[in-house]
Amino acid sequence: MIAVAKAYAEQPNVAADLAEFKVVSVGEDIAAQIAAANNFIDQGFDAIIINANNTAAFGSVVRKANDANVVVLSFDNVIDDPNQIAINVDQKGLGRAAGEFLLSKTDADPAKFLHVRGPAGQPVDIARNEGFHEAIKASGRTVEVTDVVGNWAPGDAQKVTADAIAAGGVFDGIYVQGGSRERQRPCSTRANSPRRYPEKPRTRSASFATKRV
Repeated sequence: MIAVAKAYAEQPNVAADLAEFKVVSVGEDIAAQIAAANNFIDQGFDAIIINANNTAAFGSVVRKANDANVVVLSFDNVIDDPNQIAINVDQKGLGRAAGEFLLSKTDADPAKFLHVRGPAGQPVDIARNEGFHEAIKASGRTVEVTDVVGNWAPGDAQKVTADAIAAGGVFDGIYVQGGSRERQRPCSTRANSPRRYPEKPRTRSASFATKRV
């Protein structure tokens, strides 16, 4: 997420319009993310882009930004406030597509799927989970789903997947919401643990700010 944003901002035709582009990542700390956004406003940035840790907690930030004529745009975990710009994808549709894909790849009935979910309570995780189960229900097939929490982080997702397999889990399909972006060897669903790779810092929630030239 952050690497993509920086790469975009560094393109010559984009960089020509930016006096400053700043990125802050605070992990899962809601108060720190709100403080970072308020700090961007106080520094006179023209726009703030937020992947919110808590979608209901940014009302005061939006009001302060509007009073200062600062544009607020949220994405992924979008802010629950009509006075800002929200850009998102069909998160439920992503979960539904994942379920339909796994169902298309196995004839097992009953089938067993492992679902590696994001942080508990996050709207994106909830929507993807709903779509995943909608696809299974619509198929009319019997599927046992085992849920584990991978926090959308490579190290966490790999560990809980390996633990589920080591505990005797034999799965016909595995849906990892996030945290599977690194190169990996094919993972057997037998009880041998997959190769581990170094964990990257979590970048689930981030804030970006820009100043125009």
